[in-house]
Amino acid sequence: MNFRCNLKILLAISGLFGSVGIFAAPITAEKTIASSQSTALQGLYFQHQDWELACDNTGTCRAAGYQSDDDFEQPISMLLTRQAGAKSAVQGQLQIQEDIAQATLFLNGRALQQLNFHESIANLSTASVQKLLAQARQHVVIELKHGQQRWKLSDAGMSAVLLKMDEFQKRVGTDSAILAKGNQASTQVLKAQAMPKINILMQPQYRTAKAQVLSAASAEKLYPILQKTVDREDCYMLFEPEQAEQQIHTYPLNQDSVLVEASCWRGAYNWGVAYWVMDKKLQKIQQFVTDSASEFSNGQIFSYQKGRGIGDCFSQTEWAWNGQQFVKSYQFDAGQCKGFAGSAWEMPSFVSKVE
Repeated sequence: MNFRCNLKILLAISGLFGSVGIFAAPITAEKTIASSQSTALQGLYFQHQDWELACDNTGTCRAAGYQSDDDFEQPISMLLTRQAGAKSAVQGQLQIQEDIAQATLFLNGRALQQLNFHESIANLSTASVQKLLAQARQHVVIELKHGQQRWKLSDAGMSAVLLKMDEFQKRVGTDSAILAKGNQASTQVLKAQAMPKINILMQPQYRTAKAQVLSAASAEKLYPILQKTVDREDCYMLFEPEQAEQQIHTYPLNQDSVLVEASCWRGAYNWGVAYWVMDKKLQKIQQFVTDSASEFSNGQIFSYQKGRGIGDCFSQTEWAWNGQQFVKSYQFDAGQCKGFAGSAWEMPSFVSKVE
């Protein structure tokens, strides 16, 4: 199963009927995302007002803007994507939550482009993107109109996010910068980095193996070993197995190692499962992977956590088994909660090709 493709559906279903939680995000937030290799490019997540930026380990940056909180009932989002490299262009898309075929995009009261929507997403022309970016330093009014319907995209935070994109891609002071243009040589601009490849090294019988439930006696012996690797506050269910009706499952990874699975915590709309790699005799922990996963399937561990009950913002991390350990293969941090089920866009800070 492709979990990323199905995540929007899962979150939409659970979010529409789930409880609404509280998601407090800072007005300005920046986080550098470490990759699995110290020499690799570090990803970045940055948020300011109604805009956010995610740059991944290949050098590709994605900036997204949304409606202001005052216009929450009319969700709209613009995505500006730019790959690394001096000659790469900025590509734009617009998304709403209405099923319409066409609408007109306005910039400062003037018609900019008639957009054709497919599944609520429309592509911006190169000319429209260039006109928008040319005025990004100043206050701009960005509106979408369809008959009597109107959506307003906030420009609050746009210039800060685009400047951060220039900084990450090392364009500041060059003619390829969006905002911080200059006469410096374009040779300093960040070049596109190769996407890392991860081969899942598991024999077919292990890939499809079903979980085995440990006996109560075996689980009782294992609890003290597992408890040494986690804090009680982060994994309270592991310390209260009887009250939590805890069961420990194992999956064979190869002839020498197994993956141990145990519930860690449960909240109003999220839950966390912990995973450890151990020897098949369950005597030694070889790797503690995470205490906030959601499931394991076909050599991969998946974690997806909603930022609030309606599921319009979430974080997602994935790990893949390379034959020796689980390594991070994908990361997408919780973005802004703006009314789009499963979030408006896929904005990862770490990507890889898993085979």
